[in-house]
Amino acid sequence: GRGVDIVLNSLAEEKLHASINCLAPFGRFLEIGKFDLSQDNKLDISKIMLNKQFHGILLDNLFNFESQSKLIARHRKQIRELMHEGIQNGVVRPLNRTIFSLDECEKAFRFMASGKHTGKVIICLREEEQSDADSMENFELKIPAVPRTVFHWNKSYIVTGGLGGFGLELINWMFERNARNFVITSRNGIKDLYQQARINHFRQNGCSVKIWTEKTQNYDEIRELIQSALELGPLGGIFHLAMVLNDGLFENQTLESFKMVVETKATTFSLMDQVVREKSIMVDYFVAFSSVSCGLGNPGQSNYGYANSVMERICDRRRRDGLHGFAIQWGPIGDVGYIIDNIRGNEIIVCGAVPQRIPSCLNALDRLLQTNFSVCSSLIKADYRSQSGCNKNNLIETIAHILGVKNLDKLSPNQTLAELGMDSLMAVEVKQTIERDYEIILSMQDIRKLTIGKIVEITSGKSKSEGQSNKTSSKENDQSDEFNNSIQIPTESISYLNQIINGDPILFLPPLDATFENMLPIANKLNRPVIGLNWTKECGDFRTINETAEYFIKTIEQKLPNLESNYDVIGYSLGGIIAIEMGLQLQRRSQNDSTLNRLQRFRRLILLDSSPRQFRFYTDEVAKKFSIKNRFDDAAYAEAMIMFMMTKFPLDSIKIREELMRMATNELRIEYVREQFRRYQNIDLRTETLDFLLRSHYNKMLMMNQYECPMKEFRGDITLIRASQELMKNDQCMREDYFVGEVCFTSLRIGSFLHK
Repeated sequence: GRGVDIVLNSLAEEKLHASINCLAPFGRFLEIGKFDLSQDNKLDISKIMLNKQFHGILLDNLFNFESQSKLIARHRKQIRELMHEGIQNGVVRPLNRTIFSLDECEKAFRFMASGKHTGKVIICLREEEQSDADSMENFELKIPAVPRTVFHWNKSYIVTGGLGGFGLELINWMFERNARNFVITSRNGIKDLYQQARINHFRQNGCSVKIWTEKTQNYDEIRELIQSALELGPLGGIFHLAMVLNDGLFENQTLESFKMVVETKATTFSLMDQVVREKSIMVDYFVAFSSVSCGLGNPGQSNYGYANSVMERICDRRRRDGLHGFAIQWGPIGDVGYIIDNIRGNEIIVCGAVPQRIPSCLNALDRLLQTNFSVCSSLIKADYRSQSGCNKNNLIETIAHILGVKNLDKLSPNQTLAELGMDSLMAVEVKQTIERDYEIILSMQDIRKLTIGKIVEITSGKSKSEGQSNKTSSKENDQSDEFNNSIQIPTESISYLNQIINGDPILFLPPLDATFENMLPIANKLNRPVIGLNWTKECGDFRTINETAEYFIKTIEQKLPNLESNYDVIGYSLGGIIAIEMGLQLQRRSQNDSTLNRLQRFRRLILLDSSPRQFRFYTDEVAKKFSIKNRFDDAAYAEAMIMFMMTKFPLDSIKIREELMRMATNELRIEYVREQFRRYQNIDLRTETLDFLLRSHYNKMLMMNQYECPMKEFRGDITLIRASQELMKNDQCMREDYFVGEVCFTSLRIGSFLHK
């Protein structure tokens, strides 16, 4: 047919386009739905040719739009009259509705999410009550609900330490809940582009933001700070995030180390309490960010725990006086903040807790701010118990409940969740269930493709792996597993080798075997964070020390962006040679233009039995024995295999060389080496892993042999710790300093140990 002259549409997406197709030439399309307009979905302009008109209608905007236009005023009056007339003559009627009782909230939301309803979905809080003039109406209605924290757009809020990672996330959260005026204190002000970008974002969206860099540790300074906030509007709240850490064992603490920490946390908070009381300012929120180091204790943080305890007692006193006061003891914070900025990730355990992600922190803060408590804790306890599949709900039953499937017997193993009617809301629930109970991360696309059979595999696979792990307890198997792990290809570019999180870090460079197994006893005895730089797949084709050093410098800049010169380096065997070249490259960069590069040369370098010249002598001998050349042919590959195997277990090199050279391809040689590992070590290495390890070992020997280290250029502090017995007996390499003195521009310190 020709179509219709007028379409009044509230449908979305495909149904919207189908409705447009129904429109006749010279027709009018009236769009009263909001979904496609708010999502800025594309409209095929060719569909409204032939003099068709498209009108986007938003009635609430029409009534709320402030305009002096007589045309708009006339339209408003006309719409009101039509509405009243329509109600009187029955043309305007209530929409179709589906009503659920108060105890059917979950069912109501799932029904709405299914998208199959027409009209409105309503939850009936209570039945209508018949009343007359003589009866009293019952206005009291108690409904279980979680209150939501909101802020006033015309009030001002002080956030101390607000330019830190958590501080910026907190301000963004407050901004989303209507706060518009902020005074942010910071010792150093804006330091990087990210901070500047966030502040610009707040200002561009209507916020007034002051950055306060003055001190806040005496009465007059606090009065000025609060007065500055009052200039933006009535003071609505104070959030005290500022902190200074000066960790150390209690016997090593001094009056100054305590004073430095207490002034920033406790003194500032106490003075703010004093000033707002004197000015009779009734703030809505008076909040201190405390720490579990106060509630549970953390070795080396007695001063920090004391400072937080003082803040908590201030909050107790304010609550007794009828004022708002709230201290929240945070566990380790993930994603942003001190732990992330200071070389730790989301896996570290502090005070028996794992890092709490920022969305979780803000959700907890939202609920806790509405309580009457003065001190609360928010942390995620580390689960040290062996996980057991029997503790978890049946995954199939859980997902069936989410999808509203009642008869599990009729489900086909090949049926996907999308085919069962899963929408986006259900998909999020399924994703969270699998991540929480089985620690498997899947994308939303993967969730949609998930089949019933695969879900069964996830459940049984988890139980099977757990059962096997519980049975593996013999010493022989433990040693085999440990050896197997030590020769895997690292997937992460850095590894944390001890549990210390405070202090300037120490970086370990990878030794010849690319593992830190022999370095762990040292790392565990150090009272500073120790980080290992891993030999990953990206390093597999490196043939020179120079490019290897350049790669590790980039790794530090990307993974540890807050390092400048506040770190030391330890290098064992190959790692020491790489460390020297890294120091030289960083030194040259600094000489060219230190302002362009934040990362500077490390303060100290400790070489453990390592020296460029010493290893040159060693690899000269190895090159003669194993035919190392600047190429990688079949013979060189075979020699690399022998070299690598000799570092792992004893073997008859002559016999194995003959076996390897008789084989036609490297694939056969790799399979032969795999068989040797199965025979001698009872482990099964993957082909690609073994190929990577063999090539890397050959390349490392080559790069050590061909590295030409500049003489007298390294201007840093080097300490050589060497074995009392030389690596090899050679008249050329009998010097006590391993020729490292030729590398240093300054003096060299030497220590020795008895090598076992």
